[in-house]
Amino acid sequence: MIAPSGRLVRHLKQAAAHRFPEGLFGVRFAHVFQFALDLAGDAGGRFVPDVLFYERLLLRWLESPGERPFAGEDVRTYDLAGALHAAIRDMKDAAVPCDPELLVDALRMATGDPASRLSALDLRKFGALLAAYRHYAEELRRLGVADRSDIFRAAADRARHVVGPLLVYGFYDMTQVQADLVTELARAVPVTLLVPRGADPETWRFGDWLYTAVPADAAEPLPAPAPPPTPEVHTAVGERDEVWLCAKHIRRLLDEGCRPEEIAVVARTLDPYLAPLAALFGEHRIPCDAPPGRALLDHPLAQAILGLFRAALDDLPRTAALDVVGHPLFRGPADRRHWDLLARSLRIGRGDVLLARGSHTYEITYRTARQVGHFPDHDELYWNVNGNGWSLSFDHISAEVLLPKRVPAAELRAEAYTGAQGARGREYQSFIRDGAVGFTSTGPRKPHRRN
Repeated sequence: MIAPSGRLVRHLKQAAAHRFPEGLFGVRFAHVFQFALDLAGDAGGRFVPDVLFYERLLLRWLESPGERPFAGEDVRTYDLAGALHAAIRDMKDAAVPCDPELLVDALRMATGDPASRLSALDLRKFGALLAAYRHYAEELRRLGVADRSDIFRAAADRARHVVGPLLVYGFYDMTQVQADLVTELARAVPVTLLVPRGADPETWRFGDWLYTAVPADAAEPLPAPAPPPTPEVHTAVGERDEVWLCAKHIRRLLDEGCRPEEIAVVARTLDPYLAPLAALFGEHRIPCDAPPGRALLDHPLAQAILGLFRAALDDLPRTAALDVVGHPLFRGPADRRHWDLLARSLRIGRGDVLLARGSHTYEITYRTARQVGHFPDHDELYWNVNGNGWSLSFDHISAEVLLPKRVPAAELRAEAYTGAQGARGREYQSFIRDGAVGFTSTGPRKPHRRN
């Protein structure tokens, strides 16, 4: 089962778990790009998930000596590199060839006037865009790196190796390279394309092109959504009365046949409600799990998992254990995020180490290859120091790169960005000395920010 987004994949897994509680062994759910990445394998080249890597290939081209083809001197080149990369990415996704004659013919066909002519300014910009496109493609080939479009093309070439049948679900639009992949898959194995379609033609008009391009069975109209419920406002005095009123409403919903996982309670914070929650929800026979730092550890199932993490095994498979408790068919007291937090609070690495409360220092050593980019006039090490996935903040971040040879400081250059994914903040200081380059942050880092 292939879906266009990871979120839809999770929804499909949950729906399948409810529909088939005995399990769906042998059925794989995959995001379309991850499916293509696995299918392409080494044939697709090395994929770099950080979009800034690809933008920097164009940034070097824009900063090279010569005429600036797109803008005046007052335009920041790193902003222009991002826009240029987006344009080239769209061209590659649409399988646009890097050939001026073919592109001009395509533009004339798109306008519906075969005799139309481009202005001199349009031709100049068009030529500059093609030059950037060509430079970008050549740099990817030279570095042995593939972008998302290349991965889809490589996967299409290896479609004969896939095991079917396949269900392609949830697409109301596709890029050309995605459509080419599905076409090649359909030549190799049975493929069923399931496209969302509603009763109102105006609402779903954006998907008409797909129905004209792909023969489809008669569409089944979606059921009309139920009208939204009317909000009710209640007044309570103090945390205990609020919890008591909430428990009464939940108990009524449960008695009417509503499933517990379909009921949600939203609060600004749980801290003042933990004590009345445990007491009043218990009185009303409402299953309740408190945050993992407290009552969750008292749960028998939590104790069993805790025993796994404390097992005296050097190679305890923490990831495999989390896969078990995070599976849609697992009927546990909390979701995977709680178990992951529990595991992280106990150890890093081995499963038989229980940390004492307090500050700890970790030194992580690992080896990685093919991280240096080789350009005509320089070599470049591009590295995301602390990543973007942290859900906690950092007071201070610093990094120092020690080169294997003592390169003179005059031959070194330091540049960095700070902020969220794609941002180009300058909240840092750098230093250069012979054989080393260092960076240090000038302020605290918020969650999901890189230094």
